[in-house]
Amino acid sequence: MSSPDSLQVLPVGAGYGIVVGIGGFFAALMLGITYLQNRYTLYSTEQSEEFNTASRSVKPGLIAAGIVSSVCFCSHFWRTGTDRMMYSGLGQPLFSPHPPSPIPTALVDRFGTV
Repeated sequence: MSSPDSLQVLPVGAGYGIVVGIGGFFAALMLGITYLQNRYTLYSTEQSEEFNTASRSVKPGLIAAGIVSSVCFCSHFWRTGTDRMMYSGLGQPLFSPHPPSPIPTALVDRFGTV
């Protein structure tokens, strides 16, 4: 499965165990926090109002910061994914050096002419 030159630190089963174990830990942690919130605060997670609006306690500046952060995060990964695809050699066989239009050229290069 792996090449002799690659370094495998953990077996695959251990990797899955770590991911599932950490996921289970954080799920249990969130369940505990939710239980404590329902029991000891005025905020209840039993209605959709709390989930949808955060009890209407989130200020517009925090909402704007969240939106800007999400847009920057998505655009960063879109750009780095595109760069990785074009410059790693994975996407290069699909495109000729100077295609007039990438989609038709990619289709002709991949499947040939009809």
